[in-house]
Formats: sequence, structure tokens, C-alpha cells
Amino acid sequence: MDPWQAIPRFRAELRDKKCDHLILLANAEPAETKELAARYPEFDWVMTAKGAEEPPKDVGTIPNTKTHLIEVGQKAEYLVVVGLYKNGNPPFRYQRVPLDHRFADAPEIQQMQVAYQKELEQMRLEGLGLKPAPHSSGRKFAGSKTCASCHTQAAAVFDKTPHAHATDTLVHLTPPRHFDPECLSCHVTGWEPQKYFPYESGYLDLTQTPDLVGNGCENCHGPGGSHAAAENGQINVTDAQREELRAALAVEGRSQRGQQIGSGI
Repeated sequence: MDPWQAIPRFRAELRDKKCDHLILLANAEPAETKELAARYPEFDWVMTAKGAEEPPKDVGTIPNTKTHLIEVGQKAEYLVVVGLYKNGNPPFRYQRVPLDHRFADAPEIQQMQVAYQKELEQMRLEGLGLKPAPHSSGRKFAGSKTCASCHTQAAAVFDKTPHAHATDTLVHLTPPRHFDPECLSCHVTGWEPQKYFPYESGYLDLTQTPDLVGNGCENCHGPGGSHAAAENGQINVTDAQREELRAALAVEGRSQRGQQIGSGI
């Protein structure tokens, strides 16, 4: 039975109890939730389980209704608190509350997290169906150590930043999360940060790709394998090609990290 067909079965009972507020909880996408609210405008509040990754800072509305829309986010990182006041002006207050260090972890949830991370460790990337994809530039990653061999001053500054030790952060979490693609995508070098998969020549694990740990230089500058090989004399390039490779790693004008298309040398 579709949700819109099920609601009439309990709507009359709610009316008979003369509830102060009618609230609909929908395990659905926002579009479907809004359709339900429009079909049954007597609900004062509707809460959708999906939608934006983070809850909006303000309560939403449903066009042509008095209904308020609440999105709690996708990753259980927030609570949404609504205070209702019979004689208040305004009659309610809305606040999103991050589930941060102020709240102790529930032992049951902690056990689930441990089991989940252990499962990811056993499955590895192959078991999850994550195959390295070519980078849009056609170039390969070299790793921050290779960058540091020439860019010593920049590397000294970088090494003192949290970015340089981003993978260590995952390793030392409880439970460790360095097998979790959603975490790796921003904590290692050579991953697509929004879609959670590695690029070819990007980070695979601590053993196979130790030089690609950390949120490294190439995550912002783009893959530098060809540039490093040209500068070290490992490949033969013309002066113009060398300058092209250097220019391709400049941050200015890059629309997103590492995505500028340059030479495929």
C-alpha cells in the first residue's frame, strides 16, 4: 500500500483525539514528502528522512499549505529540536543540534560501528566494487613525498598542517576508519571526494600506496606524476611541454580540486 493510501486509515482517529499538532514522519525523499503534505494539508509538521546531507538552518515550508517541513539530514549527524508554544510569538522555535562531543556515544551504536568498519576491512575496495577510474586530466599521481623532493619550503609548511596527517586521523579513531571509502575520499590523496572512489594511481591502502597518505598536494594541484617525471629527466619533453605541465598544476582558475584538464603526457 502506498503511503498516501495508508494515511486515511489513521487520520480520522487523530482528528477525534483533537491533537494540538498533527505530525507526519515520512521515510521518503523530500519531493514525495511534499506531495503527501499537499495531499493532506491538515498536518502541521512533516519530517522527511532524506534530503540534504545537513539539515537546513531554517525550517522549510510546503507551498499553499500551513505545513512546516523538517529535513534531518542523511548521516545522523544532527538532531532537529522544535519547541512549540501555545501563546508564543512566534509559536515555535526551530534549531538543528550537532551530535558532537557533548553527547556520549551509545554502547550499542559503538558496537555497530565497530562491526561495520571490520566488515569494510574484510571486503576491501574490490569487495565493495570500487575500481580505480582515470583522472579527467589523464595524468597520474606521484605522492607528496615526490613533490617535497623539489618543493622543500612548501613541504615544510604543509607537513605542519592537519592535511598532511589526515590519514593518521582515521587510523587512530575508535574504531579506526581507514577502510571506509566515505572517510578515505577526503583523508588520502588521489580520490574523487564527492563520489567516494579512487583514481588510477591514487591511494589504495597503507601497504600498497604509503606515499599517498594524507590530504596531499595533488588533491588541490592535480596529479603531478608527469610533471615530476619531466623535471627529474625520467621522460623527454620539450620546453613548451614542461611549461605546460607546470601550468597545469597551478591552483588559480581551478574549478574544483585537481580537475583542470591539462596535457596527457
